[in-house]
Amino acid sequence: MPRLLLSGTGQAMQVPDVAQVPDQAAPTALGTVDELVAAGVLSADEVVDTGLAVEVGARRNRNLVITRPDGSGYFVKVPNEQSPMSRSTLRSEIDFYRAAAGRGHPFDALLVRLVHADRQRPLLVLEFRPEHRGLGDIVRERPAGEFPVSLYQETGRLLGELHAAGPDWTAAPTAPPEVAPVTDYGRPDPWLLCTASRGTLMLVEMVQSSSELSSGLTGLVSRWRPGTVVHGDVRAANVLVRPAAARPPQAHPGAARGRDIRLVDWELWHLGDPAQDLAGLLESVVRAALGPVLDPALAAPPSRPTGTGPPPTGPGVAAAGLVLQATCRAVWRAYLSVRPPTVTAQRDLAARTAAFTAARLVQTQVEEAGRSEAVSVGGCAMLEIAANIFTDPDRAATEFLALT
Repeated sequence: MPRLLLSGTGQAMQVPDVAQVPDQAAPTALGTVDELVAAGVLSADEVVDTGLAVEVGARRNRNLVITRPDGSGYFVKVPNEQSPMSRSTLRSEIDFYRAAAGRGHPFDALLVRLVHADRQRPLLVLEFRPEHRGLGDIVRERPAGEFPVSLYQETGRLLGELHAAGPDWTAAPTAPPEVAPVTDYGRPDPWLLCTASRGTLMLVEMVQSSSELSSGLTGLVSRWRPGTVVHGDVRAANVLVRPAAARPPQAHPGAARGRDIRLVDWELWHLGDPAQDLAGLLESVVRAALGPVLDPALAAPPSRPTGTGPPPTGPGVAAAGLVLQATCRAVWRAYLSVRPPTVTAQRDLAARTAAFTAARLVQTQVEEAGRSEAVSVGGCAMLEIAANIFTDPDRAATEFLALT
């Protein structure tokens, strides 16, 4: 994110040696700080006298991290006017935080503290937790030979507690008819074809050329079993982790030092299938464990059809597969420990989770292809895995993901 300083006169100044700040970053920062002062979240004195650092980024929304010199601060979401769904999804997230307020466990342990929300604007202000890091960053920066199995395991347990809270949410939206964003990629609508990048068009062609992918994605609708409130967008980037022994900057000596895990970005919450959330977490395991070894091993060009054979094999892939299975099994058992289902229900959930994991592998490639001119070699490997899962989700659940 571009980083700005607000100090002394309250003017925005670019921090040296940071990438060039977009034209809209400074107005967004200044305007949002003014709103927070008006709402009583910030005081005028701390803006002028203390000084604030503001980082501005944009995805579906404009996200700002506003910090004081001691490291405390706020994470702020405002609409991104270039994203047509930004206002509606941000309002949905505000609805979630308001619905979760006062419900106690497990939400007190799952959520970052809500500071302020304005649904009409819309504007969402959450407590900033500088000691927490994204699970994706932890995985990418892990020492060689290590994998954070216990972090995934604990996240699986938290998902189990979320889903055990039940469907009694009158404010919960229902899932969109397509169940997952990629179900129609076998038969994309004209709008997608007119606005897609070259990479996306290449991916659509690959999905259409694979009967396993196209039929598997279409079949998700019949597999969907809505029964509880789900996060809707579980991924490593939306899991925040405070490692054991970590403390906030300037924290008092008695500050909590235990590991802490929170889920963020609740814009897509809805009454849905718990397999969707489990699949989001397991998909991140698949990519983190197999991605580094499959990418160099797969020598096929981006246009290689999927579903035509098994993924590459070898010592590196075999070792990574063991890590994958150990992690997925740990997630699965931690999830089931919260409220063990019947044997039949467990098998059905495992097969649905495998199918939705395949869909999430495709969805991630859709997102990545939208930012590029081609589908990467690693992306082809993930599509191959998705096609093989769709071929027999029951078998993939036990033999590939080790959901036993």
